[in-house]
Amino acid sequence: MSNAGPDPTFDTPMLNTGPDPKFNICGLLFRMHHRRVSGVFCVLLAFSAVPALAQEKRIGVVAAFPLDAGVFWQASERVALRADFGGSTTRTTYTPSPVRLTGSAVSATFKATSSSVASAGVSALFTIRNKDNLRLYVVPRAAVVFTGGSIEQDVFTGPALSKADAVIKNDSDITVGTEFRAMFGGQYRLHDRVAAFAETGVGYQQTSTPPLSTSVSIGGTTLSQSNQERQITSIGTRAVVGLVFFF
Repeated sequence: MSNAGPDPTFDTPMLNTGPDPKFNICGLLFRMHHRRVSGVFCVLLAFSAVPALAQEKRIGVVAAFPLDAGVFWQASERVALRADFGGSTTRTTYTPSPVRLTGSAVSATFKATSSSVASAGVSALFTIRNKDNLRLYVVPRAAVVFTGGSIEQDVFTGPALSKADAVIKNDSDITVGTEFRAMFGGQYRLHDRVAAFAETGVGYQQTSTPPLSTSVSIGGTTLSQSNQERQITSIGTRAVVGLVFFF
């Protein structure tokens, strides 16, 4: 028998069962491209959200009655804060009607009284519903109230008591009171920068009238007029309407 070599007809090359290097490179490039596109998309999405947040106006000034003026801040989606301040002055005048004092030709009568009230408060607005530009909320409010006043008197002398010889004016000390409110309100966004609101509820206020006194001496006769401090407590309904101008 002859020792013959392998038949070239059956001599087949070994098969490479591993992945083709060309396909490995293509897959790597595809994955790198996919990750890069995803990263760019996330960055663009994040930057696109910034203008939307910036366009939402959260801070504004308030013009209302009877709060007069204030500052508004939408702290979160459900909570807003509002600081307000205002004041008023009332003056009452009287027709002089002097009355002769017993045994004297000197008299005094009220000419005018004035009272001034100023308040500063803070409110917290808790949203209970917010849909279609309409926000419904409950709002507790606490405030301090400052009260002052003055008295003007005409002083008459002479037998006929027909001429005011002097005018005496005395200013009172300022007293401090408190006020609390529990309100329900609604705010409607008329424009991106303007909103209208209305509130109603109950309020409790405790203030005091300051003591006033006047004294004048004419011809050895002293005239004096005074009143004591009085505590005033009131409970009643309250209502507020106004606008918020955002910037």
